[in-house]
Amino acid sequence: MNRRVTTYLLAPVKWASTLKFRIVLLAVLTGILSAAGTAYVVLHRVEASIARVVLTSAREDRERAASMLGSKVAVLQQAVSAVAARLPPDGWTHPSAMGQFLLDKAALISLFNSVFAADAQGHIVARVEGGALSKVLPSVADRDYFLSAMSSDRPVISAPILGKILKAPIIIVAVPVVDRDGRHIGVVGGSLALQSTALFDELRARTQDGNARDMVIDRAGRILAH
Repeated sequence: MNRRVTTYLLAPVKWASTLKFRIVLLAVLTGILSAAGTAYVVLHRVEASIARVVLTSAREDRERAASMLGSKVAVLQQAVSAVAARLPPDGWTHPSAMGQFLLDKAALISLFNSVFAADAQGHIVARVEGGALSKVLPSVADRDYFLSAMSSDRPVISAPILGKILKAPIIIVAVPVVDRDGRHIGVVGGSLALQSTALFDELRARTQDGNARDMVIDRAGRILAH
C-alpha cells in the first residue's frame, strides 16, 4: 500500500525529467519569450508612432498660431494705414479736428491701447486712449520707430520699448503720412502693451500643458511673450 503511493507520487518527477517534457517546456518558454518580444517590439513601435503624431500635431498647432499672429500683425498694419490715408488735411494745425477724427475711428481704437498722430517734428498732435482724448502728449521725436517711419513709405513695427506714459513694455505700429508732393508730414501710430492679451491672446489660450512652453521671439532674439 505504501509502496504504491510512493510510486504514484514519484511518477511526475520521473516524467518531468524526460526528454519529451523538456522539449515541450522549451517550446512553451520559447513561445512565451517570443510573444513577449513581439509585444515589446509592437508596443515600442506604437509608442514611437504616437510620439510622432503628437510632435507633428504640436508643430502644426504652433505653425497655425504663428500664422494667426502674422495675420493679426498684418491687420493692425492695414488698419493704421487706412486711417493714415484719410487724415484731415487741416488736422496737423487743428488738434481738435485731428482728435475728433481719431475718436471717430472706433475699430482702430478697439485694436490698440492707444492711437496717436504725430507731426513731422515728433510732437503728438492728438492721442486717444481708452476711447477718450488724452491730455498727455509726449514727444516721440527720439523714438526709433518714428525716425524709421519718417524715412520710409511703409508701416514700421517698433522693437519692444518702455512706454513713456504706460511705463510698461509696448510695441508701436507706425505708418508714415505723406502729402501730395511725397513729403513726410507726420506719423499715425497705435501702441500695444506686451503684457496685455491684445496681441498674444491665442498664444495664452493654447498653452495648457505645464510641460510645454510657447514663446514669441523677435528677429533680435528678444522674447516678446511666453
